[in-house]
Amino acid sequence: MLKTRLNPILAVLVILAATLRLINGPRPYDDAFITFRYVENITNGIGFVYNAGEYVLGTTTPLYTLLLALLHFPLKSDLGWIALLINTVADCASIILLYQLGRKFIGGKAPGFVYAAPLLFAVSVFSTNWCIGGMETSLFSCLLLLSFYLAVTRQTVWGAFSAALATLCRPEGILIAGLVLVAAWVIRRGIPWREFLVMTATGAPWALFATLYFGSPIPHSITAKGDKVYIFAETGLARFKQFSLIAWDNPIGQIITTMKLPDGKKIFVLGLVVTIIFLALALAGIWRIWKADRVAGAMALAFPLLLNGAYVLATYRDVLIFDWYLVPLVSWYLLLTTSGLYQWSNWGIGWASRWFKPRAKYSRLLLAGLALYLAVSLVNQMQAYDWGRTRMKSPEYYREAAQIISSRLRPTDTIIAPEIGMLGYYANARIFDSVGLISPGALKYYPVPPNELASNNAIPTRMVNELKPEYVISLELFVRNSLNLSPQFKENYTLLQKIPTNTYGSDGLLIYIRKDLL
Repeated sequence: MLKTRLNPILAVLVILAATLRLINGPRPYDDAFITFRYVENITNGIGFVYNAGEYVLGTTTPLYTLLLALLHFPLKSDLGWIALLINTVADCASIILLYQLGRKFIGGKAPGFVYAAPLLFAVSVFSTNWCIGGMETSLFSCLLLLSFYLAVTRQTVWGAFSAALATLCRPEGILIAGLVLVAAWVIRRGIPWREFLVMTATGAPWALFATLYFGSPIPHSITAKGDKVYIFAETGLARFKQFSLIAWDNPIGQIITTMKLPDGKKIFVLGLVVTIIFLALALAGIWRIWKADRVAGAMALAFPLLLNGAYVLATYRDVLIFDWYLVPLVSWYLLLTTSGLYQWSNWGIGWASRWFKPRAKYSRLLLAGLALYLAVSLVNQMQAYDWGRTRMKSPEYYREAAQIISSRLRPTDTIIAPEIGMLGYYANARIFDSVGLISPGALKYYPVPPNELASNNAIPTRMVNELKPEYVISLELFVRNSLNLSPQFKENYTLLQKIPTNTYGSDGLLIYIRKDLL
């Protein structure tokens, strides 16, 4: 499938990317530990479950979960490191794919531009943070690029297989699967039966297993997120702001996100300028790709629009869109913007050569501009890394909470919590997720009464008063206007310990225990 051998420059970029990711070590995000607990239960013979005996599909990444389990079973190594190694390999593969795609769309006449996207991806803080964060994002991003590459190189059957794997990695993969089918239909001018059968054969075993095992192949976490468990007050325009973060992942974007006005506000005017520059480059890149291959140009335009559109529509159902959902767009946008930079360079040279001679002089000048662009990017991204060290940290206060109650916990005890990742992984107890991602019974307590909300979510008072769990562990923000103001809750529970943290503006992580257990 990938026929070109690695060259020395590409090898250096791959080594650079691997080094930046591995030197930081694993920094799993809280949600990564949800997948890790599924993996531990699979490898320990308990089953594909979060809580023993509760057959709920609470992860949206069955492929990544099974891959982790496949490696964890024989190795019995730290899951954070296994995830980091998988993600690093995936990111390095993405660099090779970006190079191959650059050669196809830009050609060999401007090698500096061909290496631009791989270099920028290698040093991307946004991509690296989620690579070391233990999430499936790197693998998903790689499968998206691979599906695109295979489709535009007319290997649509293999592209269909890759797209099916992407869908098993994250549900959004169905978008690239649809585009691969359309591409195959356009290329062959006929119904893509082979591609459809390959996708079906790849996804059917999991769909059948999930239906029989869980009752549905649709992850319950998707059902919960669409069931108004989060409440937003922002307008659609305000919600869309987070998508501009991708446009800022460039030489000056990281600088802008760290700059503030005297009153503490971000410099959104400069951010708007960066976004306009980004759009100008991306649209020119789509034009360049379209000229090289119309199928590729259509896919290059369609996928970002479809993914962004799906997320924007999801926010209107109060679905919380996390940063790592947007990471797959980084590699896509880098390909578009570097192709666009090459296209603008060609337009500039063409314009200048009409008035001035010789043409080669301006070619060298524009290549010098590209070198400066890449140099600034490298320095800026390194600054955002704190020169190689990521600023991303795991929420260790949840591990501390699990240690605090470990000597008291009994096998039958239940903990209600709104964030179940690290807490659930380290606490040997049944977890009742107040948001409902792995606990279908939580959804009947939603929507939360407005007077109980201090943020976009809260533990419903009625949930705790009816279920009477042994423990309630939550950031103060999520109980501020609900449990903390409930006389019945105060009558039945007492604060066992408060762990200092100001996360999300909370006044600590609160550990409540039922009074009859003291």
